[in-house]
Amino acid sequence: YPDEDGDTYGDPSLATAIAACPGLAPAGYVEDNTDCADDDANRNPGETDVPDAFNYDADCDRVDGDLEHSIFVSSATGSDANDGRGTVDSVGSLAIQPVRTLARGLELAAAVGDGYCEGTCDVLVGVGTYDVGTDPLELVAGVDVFGGYELPGWTHTAVADATVVTGTGGAVVLQASGFTVDTVVGFLKVQGATVTSTGGSSTALLVTETPAPDRLLMRHVVLAAGTGGRGSDGLDGGIETCVECPGGAGGYAWHDFDYCECGDGREHGATGAATVTNPDGTTYTCPSPGVGGREGDDANCSGSCTCDRAGDALAGAAGGYGPGATVAGTRVASSLGAFSAGVWSAPPGGDGVAGLRGGGGGGGGTGGTDRRINCPDRRVCGGGGGRGGSGGCGGAGGDGGSAGGAAFAVVLVGSQITFDAVTVVLGAGGTGGAGGDGGNGTIGTTPLVAGSTGFWSHSGSCTYHGGDGGAGGAGGVGGGGSGGAGGNGGPSIGVALVGLGAILNGTTPTYNTVSASGGFGGSGGAGGFGGGGPSVPAGQDGLRGAVEATWLY
Repeated sequence: YPDEDGDTYGDPSLATAIAACPGLAPAGYVEDNTDCADDDANRNPGETDVPDAFNYDADCDRVDGDLEHSIFVSSATGSDANDGRGTVDSVGSLAIQPVRTLARGLELAAAVGDGYCEGTCDVLVGVGTYDVGTDPLELVAGVDVFGGYELPGWTHTAVADATVVTGTGGAVVLQASGFTVDTVVGFLKVQGATVTSTGGSSTALLVTETPAPDRLLMRHVVLAAGTGGRGSDGLDGGIETCVECPGGAGGYAWHDFDYCECGDGREHGATGAATVTNPDGTTYTCPSPGVGGREGDDANCSGSCTCDRAGDALAGAAGGYGPGATVAGTRVASSLGAFSAGVWSAPPGGDGVAGLRGGGGGGGGTGGTDRRINCPDRRVCGGGGGRGGSGGCGGAGGDGGSAGGAAFAVVLVGSQITFDAVTVVLGAGGTGGAGGDGGNGTIGTTPLVAGSTGFWSHSGSCTYHGGDGGAGGAGGVGGGGSGGAGGNGGPSIGVALVGLGAILNGTTPTYNTVSASGGFGGSGGAGGFGGGGPSVPAGQDGLRGAVEATWLY
């Protein structure tokens, strides 16, 4: 058989063959007839065939790659019950039984003891979309993966996004960890997921524990970030738990009104408490306690029974309003977040501040006494004063909203990777959660008490009537709490180099920022109502997420 390219493999065409004794083939002829391209010395069954961008079948086995040392995967025609192998049938046609999922393909390619792959098969993947679900697809060290094969003929295409690997809601789509042997991934697109967990980050490719260069090569690959999860809204502030400032006691109510026993017992109502002791032992100074009410005036009758009704006591003064919060929740100064043990997170917006307690109301005074001048003829006592109401607790501050999740195309944690014709597509950070509204201040749980009615008595045609006791003053309303800050929007990052030893090798990737978007910051919560003074401030709005092609952390 003629060997025109001199690669020791002959043209199988019988039209050009000649007859010769074994071992005595003339110059330019060989006994082999397995060459598929006798005009190309680099194409023959003895060549090593690595999938390339040109569908170049170097080893003449009808596929771009090693037919008898590969596992085939097709989401369109495969079944995980197949063995994934390929052969050439008796009439020279490809006979391939692909599996359906990448996970099954990697499992078969990494298998040992089956007499076929022994842990070193390639995985050749048909065009289509491969959803790995919520858990990352773990690459296997030493098992090369090549996408871009068009069915039915398994012709290789150089279009990098014809084979797409993606996930559903999970944080990471493709992961490589602890690689110590060279591994190639080529001719496919890794699309990060749209994360559904609150504030979760989305990562297309995560590489860890691979510190040596060239252990992982990405060739003709698109690495596209997805969308980070939305942050959660902060809870609205309720009522701050507190020890209320009690109101003052009312003037004493005398009970024996027939004789002189009420004496000169008129009293001012007591002022509301000046301080209270908190559960932790600290002291709180009550704001502007209400002053107690003045006692009523006495009425003194002459012997002729011409006298006025004794005077009513004055009510206690209301306690002072609790001051509202003056400081609101503040946003976090940077939207980039941080890595800890290889995991990204970002702090929430600052919480709002609680309003302060109101002061207790003053007690009402004792009503005046109506009496004859010549004691003990007749004396009628005034009514007792009512207790002042307790001051209300302040509203609690609203909680800060949590940050939106980050969107990463690639995260290298103390690891190296090599790029060859790679495109990095930036994605969208998640929206930050809104800050919670501050709580409203409240009235005290112990209400004011009205003064009691003065006593009265008849003596013949005369009526003697003590004055009514004064009502207690109302407790002051607690101050409103301030709003919590909104969470920052999640960042949009192309390649994150995390920690010592994180290195990007090879050719500089092409960065596509058309869809790059930092997440919007959450709005700050409104301030609560109650108390006196200026309006209670709202929390700050969160920052919009940063956009960085490469982030060195």
